[in-house]
Amino acid sequence: MTSLTLGITGGIAAYKIPDLIRQFRKTGISVQCIVTRNALDFVTPLTLQVVSETPVITPDSLYTDGIAHLESIRHSAIFVVAPATANFIGKAAAGIADDPLLSAFLAYTGPKLIIPAMHDTMWANPACQRNIDTLKSWGVEFLGPDVGDLACGDNGPGRMIDPALIILKLQLIILKTPSLNGKKVLIGLGGTREAIDSVRVITNLSSGRLGMTLSHAFALSGAEVVAVSTVPISANPHISKVIPVNTSSELQSAIETEWPSADLLIMPAAVSDFRPATPSYEKIKRQGQFTLELIPTDDILKTLTRHRPNQKMIGFCLSDSHELTQVATEKLYRKNLDAIVANHPDQFGADRRNFEVITATDATPYRDRSLVEMAAILVTLADSLLGPH
Repeated sequence: MTSLTLGITGGIAAYKIPDLIRQFRKTGISVQCIVTRNALDFVTPLTLQVVSETPVITPDSLYTDGIAHLESIRHSAIFVVAPATANFIGKAAAGIADDPLLSAFLAYTGPKLIIPAMHDTMWANPACQRNIDTLKSWGVEFLGPDVGDLACGDNGPGRMIDPALIILKLQLIILKTPSLNGKKVLIGLGGTREAIDSVRVITNLSSGRLGMTLSHAFALSGAEVVAVSTVPISANPHISKVIPVNTSSELQSAIETEWPSADLLIMPAAVSDFRPATPSYEKIKRQGQFTLELIPTDDILKTLTRHRPNQKMIGFCLSDSHELTQVATEKLYRKNLDAIVANHPDQFGADRRNFEVITATDATPYRDRSLVEMAAILVTLADSLLGPH
């Protein structure tokens, strides 16, 4: 089981932490909590101890068996502070160690992740931003904050980011996923819908779950992500832009618009191969036999022109053929892709997936991988395709 140290400071978002700890434990992460004195105004040590099943270190913890806050970090894979107030961020940037949490944070030499939560004007204050830049220059990562309603009734950047994104970020760190800072990644996702009439469509079984996970994972890995999606994507302040579309032509148009400035295109989208030749603008009435004429849609990847030699494309191949590797490899060359991910139709919507990643020089099978593991594999693949950054 992976272990982490969780620092909790005195912000109103501290009330969310017991549920966050439960989610940590559901994903196989053990938690050692260290709290500031102000955090105790929002959450009790007993609550944290019950949900973490580990004694909580407070400013009043006695030194009865070693130095508790330093002993706690020796086997920790990562140090997380959530919520992190402006006060904690300022003290950490100044090297102040006047309580167990700050002392442990400064002594810890592994990966550090800060989840800020504060009023939007505090977040925007130049002193706070200077402190954040200082910590980032030392290798400390920040996640959030989100934009939304704040405790005082105001609205703006300052909310603690969604716990699901915190879990995803920790999993990516644990999986040692590389950084894609400075790269723009364009992702097409979801199943397209082609109108038959005003209420009926041709579509497919794509849930968009893989594309959503990839969008979040690439954004949390530092890339500037533009998602062109047929399905809603949960809020993530690290995703640069979400462009909603429905049809294959809308998907194609949005991708062609964003592609010139992108470094990488990933296309898990399930694009309709056919569309009705003459869709009706009114509901077609039931009246005997009905023949629907279909015409092919454009092959988006095959027709896409690269604007720079270093632009890369990762496609997907879904086939029920027993010769899946051969079918995917042929598609790799026919569409001039840099890599292709191949799987069978039975993988639609699955929590754990079997797939194969194929390039011009290699074909690597993966079995029983979670969506997060799959995303980490593709982030690593993208890093190798894009080269130094």
